[in-house]
Amino acid sequence: MKVIYSNGTVGECAPEEELHVLRHTAAHIMAQAIKRLWPEAKFAYGPATEKGFYYDVDLGDVKLTDEDLAKIESEMKKITKENLPLKSYILPRDEAISLMRDRGEIY
Repeated sequence: MKVIYSNGTVGECAPEEELHVLRHTAAHIMAQAIKRLWPEAKFAYGPATEKGFYYDVDLGDVKLTDEDLAKIESEMKKITKENLPLKSYILPRDEAISLMRDRGEIY
């Protein structure tokens, strides 16, 4: 798997890291899908794990159903077909907290 760094150089992703990178990206795509379907959603923690990925999400009074899971999956497929750019960046802690607060993310 190739990776493109912020300075434009291309490198190799270590084979033992490839699955983690894919799962991490899938978690972000899932979060974006949930946010599109429930704009009021608030996200807490969402790591890639050895067995997959997940997100702790606050949907208020909404209780997810099997149909909702199918909607999330469908929206994730739409997002991947949009071929959106993936950008990774590191911010100082205070700046990151401010950015998330400005986006309404309270966790």
